Amino acid sequence: MALEANKVMPTVNVLSEDVSKPVQIHSFWAKVHDNSKVADDSTLNDPEDNITANARLLFCPLGTSLVLCHGYTGSVNSVSTQPVVKVFGRTVSDASETTLTALDGVRGQWMVLPNKAGSIDITISDSATDTTDGTTTLTTVDPDAHVVDLMGCNQILVGIKTASAGSTTGFILGKMI
Repeated sequence: MALEANKVMPTVNVLSEDVSKPVQIHSFWAKVHDNSKVADDSTLNDPEDNITANARLLFCPLGTSLVLCHGYTGSVNSVSTQPVVKVFGRTVSDASETTLTALDGVRGQWMVLPNKAGSIDITISDSATDTTDGTTTLTTVDPDAHVVDLMGCNQILVGIKTASAGSTTGFILGKMI
């Protein structure tokens, strides 16, 4: 069987300084969803229609992975229903792009980004090892369950499939590595 000629894969950000490299970067936690106590949708198959205003578009110009944790008020290990999130990613050509509509030459198609364990439904569980400053508590990161490979995407959107319960407030944080 004869092979076809090589095909050039279309890319965005082809300058060498823009190429994603498998190295760790230092970043701060940022809110990626403002309210873990309200579910966006039980299936979250269409981020353009299913995710509410509580989610935040996050532009990720550097890094290869997103780390997630659940922030909540209350004592350590006090969340009675753990939040379940679904992470979507796409490639955009401009960091200021906030339109959810895809496939127009400026914005790519949304895709589901599984965690390192391969799950697309990511449960962020609290535990006795969570850290607290006396007011806000952050869940301990599980390197398989709470880390998502970006798969070349530079914009992400996190939706809540199952709302958290048991704490006064809750939110989802993300951190690029």
